Order: sequence, then structure tokens, then C-alpha cells
Amino acid sequence: MRSILFRPEMIKAIVKGRKTQTRRLSGLKEINLNPDEWILVRRDQMIGIPPDTYILHNIKRTELDGEAIAKFIKPCYQYGEVVYVKEAIHRCNTDYASHEAARYFLQILGMKPQRVQEISYEDILSEGWDIKTSQPYTDRTAGEDARDWYKALWDSIYPKYPWELNPYIWVYSFIKLRENEKTRIGR
Repeated sequence: MRSILFRPEMIKAIVKGRKTQTRRLSGLKEINLNPDEWILVRRDQMIGIPPDTYILHNIKRTELDGEAIAKFIKPCYQYGEVVYVKEAIHRCNTDYASHEAARYFLQILGMKPQRVQEISYEDILSEGWDIKTSQPYTDRTAGEDARDWYKALWDSIYPKYPWELNPYIWVYSFIKLRENEKTRIGR
């Protein structure tokens, strides 16, 4: 069984039911060296391509024979897959509990590629933002505060691929399984 790593505050948001989405760079680091050079091909334009595969075309470079450069990308996690939440055994420790000792399991319900700045207010809420405990600025809307929160969170996790770069990412939606529950879909 594969794992997925979250910060302790995000694990708390999962347990409380606030976090049901995550954004990851897996498999996209080469593209994110120059993300503005790539465009995502729409799903309805991908005839004969498996549903878990997407295509990015490079709009700046071509092969020597004049053909456009394309990359086929697949998400790390698949629809219906159950993963365990990797937790540190001790605070400030890089040793992690195995899946046998895991306390939380997630089932992947959806995945899609997008650029990180395409995140919506609803998505930020699904990323675990707690509007009740945030301290909104007096002259700003909740949406602006949420976006600032997510931007700071993103930059703290991925300093080599900052918000301003607007990297391509995978968006995964998931549900937390109840104790002793192995799956909710595809039983």
C-alpha cells in the first residue's frame, strides 16, 4: 500500500473533515522548469488516450523535424486507490510509521492536472482552510484571505516551485475512510 505525506496541521484538518483535496507536483517537475512553455490539451481532444493520461504540448519548442514536443503525464495516485497517511513517529522526526501502524486511510476519488493559481475559493476550503480560526484583514474579503493563506502554505511546502511560478500540479480529491473500512467505492 502506498502512502501520502501531510503536515501535522493538515492531518488535523483531514480528521476534522475540512481537508478533502491536496495538490502535488509528482511527475511534473521537468515541465515545471518552464511551466509557461506548456499547455494542457483538453480531455475532449484526446482521442484514444487512456482516461488516466493527459497530454501537455510545448508551445515554444519543436523537434528537429518540426513536430511539436508533447509529454504524456499520469497521476501518481489513481481513482479508487486507498493510501495511508504517513505520520512521523515522534515530533521533529524523519522516521515515519508503516502502513501497519497507520491511523488514517484515504481513498482517492478524483484527480486532474491544472496550474496551482487556478485554485478556487471552494478548493481552498477543501484544502483545509479554516475560515472560523483565520484572522481576516479588515479591508479584505474571505476569498482574498483564503488565497493568501493557500499561497503561503504552497510556498512553504514547495519553495523551489513557488506560487509565482504557477507550476502545473495534480489535484487529488479524497475521502477519509472510517476505522476498519477498506474502501467506499468499488467494493
